[in-house]
Amino acid sequence: MVVTCKLHHPRKRGYVHNTTLKYYSGMEQFGQLAGLITLRSQVRILFPQLTENQLIMEILTDDIIIQKLEDDGFMEEPDGPWLLEYIQSEYGGNLDTTSDYVDDKWTLKIYSESTYDGYDIFWCTHDERPYVCQDGYYYEDYSDWSDKAVDELTSGSNVWIENHIWDDMEYDFNHRLEEWWQDIYEELMDEKKEELLDTGEYKLEENE
Repeated sequence: MVVTCKLHHPRKRGYVHNTTLKYYSGMEQFGQLAGLITLRSQVRILFPQLTENQLIMEILTDDIIIQKLEDDGFMEEPDGPWLLEYIQSEYGGNLDTTSDYVDDKWTLKIYSESTYDGYDIFWCTHDERPYVCQDGYYYEDYSDWSDKAVDELTSGSNVWIENHIWDDMEYDFNHRLEEWWQDIYEELMDEKKEELLDTGEYKLEENE
């Protein structure tokens, strides 16, 4: 807050000196005013007009926003099962890692098969008869499969991952899921910030 003072010298007719003090709710500036008054100067203080609501508004911090989101049921760092429940509720995508097989052309399927000569080939596909050049992998690519699985789930589609592949893929999948949630959580924080400011109970720091 800025305080403007007009100082009238008692012995110099017509002498007026303008000065500006900054008030931070401490005692330092009051000490300055007291010093001026002891010089028998006439001090006129012009305070800015503040409403009662402005005087009691709380500074809005990230901690407040995070707590409000937690009260609404949104955690900053939730675990994988919670995120999967959230995705199913908000987007409609469902992850299946327990079924033996899913015969559904709309479901992304991640599984393996063995060739005649004993080599493994891995599939990440929607097709019932996938093509090696499009959907086949000679090696496990958990990172790429996790990206595709999360994209499918958050687009409202289902994903089936063969259980023995899921055992080794779960870590990469959860990591990708956490990265996705960070972006969503930032959006939720921005929305909650605007919501709280609109209530008139909070204000931002002056430098924001």
